[in-house]
Amino acid sequence: MDIFNKIILGGNIFGAFMTENETFNFLDKSNEMGIRSIDTSDTYSEGYSEAIIGNYLNTQNREKWYIATKCGLISHGIKEGCNKPDILTNKLEKSLKRLRTSYIDLYQLHHYDPITPFDEIKDVVNKNKKQGFIKNFGLSNYSYKQMKFLFSSLNEDDDKLIHSIQCHLNVFKTDALDKLTPFCNNNNVKVIIYGVLARGILSGKYLNDISKTSRAFSSISIKNDLSNEVIACIEELNNFALKSSNSVIALSIYWSLKQSGIDNVIVGIRGIKQLLNLKELLEVEPTNNIINDFENIVSKYEFNSSETFGAFVNL
Repeated sequence: MDIFNKIILGGNIFGAFMTENETFNFLDKSNEMGIRSIDTSDTYSEGYSEAIIGNYLNTQNREKWYIATKCGLISHGIKEGCNKPDILTNKLEKSLKRLRTSYIDLYQLHHYDPITPFDEIKDVVNKNKKQGFIKNFGLSNYSYKQMKFLFSSLNEDDDKLIHSIQCHLNVFKTDALDKLTPFCNNNNVKVIIYGVLARGILSGKYLNDISKTSRAFSSISIKNDLSNEVIACIEELNNFALKSSNSVIALSIYWSLKQSGIDNVIVGIRGIKQLLNLKELLEVEPTNNIINDFENIVSKYEFNSSETFGAFVNL
């Protein structure tokens, strides 16, 4: 498996946890490693993430980079009506301008919009694909029921309209594997996952203490996820990883990509130090037996339904 070709950089880091200069140095190093895909959104740092990426692309060969961005969400969670044609068109124009590019490789709806007819969205997408502003169109945070309903309304001409979907998946929270990913695979929709490290929980960094600089310090939901059962599971996974000369981080990423129909994984990496550490951890691909044992350890534990591990929607 060409693991670095499967990784997409989480652009929500740029402008929030890294300055523009730090991001440039980070992307230079990522480029050297062969990681040249970025996923961002017009809402990440109120558009500043896109602007930083755009400034960087202006110094690079644009063709080498795969840029995915998202629209259809107003900061702080409002999504109803955000995919109306005039809003969609306006947001696309602004994203192109901030990214300083003539096209976007993958343009995605950030969330399901319950009040905008998909035919209206489709018209805007097809128009901009025809003009070359959008190479591929995708969805994000759609449930299985929403996907099934959407596909029931598509006609034969729409066969290749939806290129991909982003959904939440990690070894603790596997709901997507029940119905959503099989449905996507059967309909030739690529699957990109996020949340693979359960917002850092699977890294083990919260076992002994929660640093004031970590996102868990100010996140009630992450703290709620750190139950005694979860901590016990992480400790057992850490011991297993050490004995098998692996890391829980690497096993979590490889586990996700070995699931049927998973194409890419978005990873949030906060700086060059973490990037180089990840490179070292991923250099040796674990065997299928190790991955199976890793999954079997998790299956022994029962987690509360209130523990989301970073999931935003009920898949």
